[in-house]
Amino acid sequence: MKIFSSIKSKDLAEKIIYELNTKYAHNIHLGKLNINKFSDGEILPKIDDDIKNSDMFFINTLDTSDSILETILVVDAAKRLGCKKFILVAPYLAYSRQDKVDYVGSSLGAQSLARTLENSGIDILITIDLHSSKVKEFYQIPVIEIDGKEIFKDFFVDSIKNNTCLVSPDQGGVAKMKSFLKDFPYINTAVMSKKRVRPNEVKSLNLKGQVRGKDVIILDDIADTLGTIVKASQLLLHKGANSVQAVATHGVLSGRAFVNLEKSSLTELVVSDTLNNMDNPKLRVISSCKAISKYIHLLMNK
Repeated sequence: MKIFSSIKSKDLAEKIIYELNTKYAHNIHLGKLNINKFSDGEILPKIDDDIKNSDMFFINTLDTSDSILETILVVDAAKRLGCKKFILVAPYLAYSRQDKVDYVGSSLGAQSLARTLENSGIDILITIDLHSSKVKEFYQIPVIEIDGKEIFKDFFVDSIKNNTCLVSPDQGGVAKMKSFLKDFPYINTAVMSKKRVRPNEVKSLNLKGQVRGKDVIILDDIADTLGTIVKASQLLLHKGANSVQAVATHGVLSGRAFVNLEKSSLTELVVSDTLNNMDNPKLRVISSCKAISKYIHLLMNK
C-alpha cells in the first residue's frame, strides 16, 4: 500500500498518515509525487516511487477543474507504472450538487464527473458527505461515503445541551439530521424550507418547528456563500432562538462568504478540513483525518 497526495491536500494527508501510524500501528510515509506545471497551466504529474503491483491511495479534494484533471493524470501515471489498484480519497467531491437536471438544456454534472473518474481508471472512491444519495448511483465502482457525523461527534457531545435544537436548512437535509438523531435521540429538531431564485440565491425561508428559548445548531453538508445560513440565522433569532451556530461538513466558502460570516448573527461556523479555509474568528475547523484513516485502515486490512 502506498499513500500519495496532491499539494493542496498535503496537510490533511500527513495528519491521516500520523493517525494510521499511531492508532493503527502502520509504518507509512507519504509517497513521492511531483505535480509540475507548465507556464500556461498544463499539469504534469511524476510519481517517483515504486508502485508496481501495489495499491495506491491518492488524497486530493476535488473542488476545482484543475484538481479533477490533476487526479485523472495521476491515475494515468500510476497505471503506466503498474499500479494494481487506485483508490481515490476525495474528501470533497465537486459537482455533487448537480445530481439532477434542474433546467432544460443544463448538464448532469454529478453523473458526468462519475463517468470521467471511472473512465480514468479509478477502482475505489472514498469521499465524505455527498450532497445527495443519488450521486453514488452514478458510479459503477465501489463508493465509500463517510458520514460527516463521524467527524463532528466529539463536537456535538460537548455542545448539545438540554435546550439545544438541531435545524435542517432545507428538506434535503432531513436525512442527514435523522442520522445525527441516532446518536442524540433526545435533541429537539426543526426544519426550514426555502425557495431559490437561482444557484446561491434564496428568495424566501420558512420554519417548521419551535426554536423559542433554544440554542440552535444549523446542520448542513455544504457552506458556500453562506447566504442561506445567514438568512436562516436571522429568521431563527426572530423566532426567539437564544443563539445560532452552524455546522457544515464542507466549507466551500466562496464569493462573499467571509463578508457574510462577519456580518451574520452566527456565534460560530464549524466546518471540517475537507477544503482549505482561511482563518476567521467565527470559523472553527475540525479535522477529518481520524474518520478517513479509519476507512483507509479497513481497506488496507481487507
